Amino acid sequence: MSSFNIIVTHIIKKDKKGYFGHCPEFDICSQGKTIKETEVNLKEAVILYLETIEQLGIKDKVLKERKIVLNKQKSKVKKDQLI
Repeated sequence: MSSFNIIVTHIIKKDKKGYFGHCPEFDICSQGKTIKETEVNLKEAVILYLETIEQLGIKDKVLKERKIVLNKQKSKVKKDQLI
């Protein structure tokens, strides 16, 4: 699998049984008992989706349809600068 960085939105809302997470760029949802668990589950779901569309050979098509542009340049931000 090729390596690239992508920033997506994640929206997390409390529901009756815990938390519900949504990534609108890919219309992917997940849930968890805590906010952190929901974030981890949603990230895992997005990664699995990206791996799958790459394996199917449709990554470029899907990203283009969703108007997502990848920046293939290496980041100049150091890890200790991330919040």
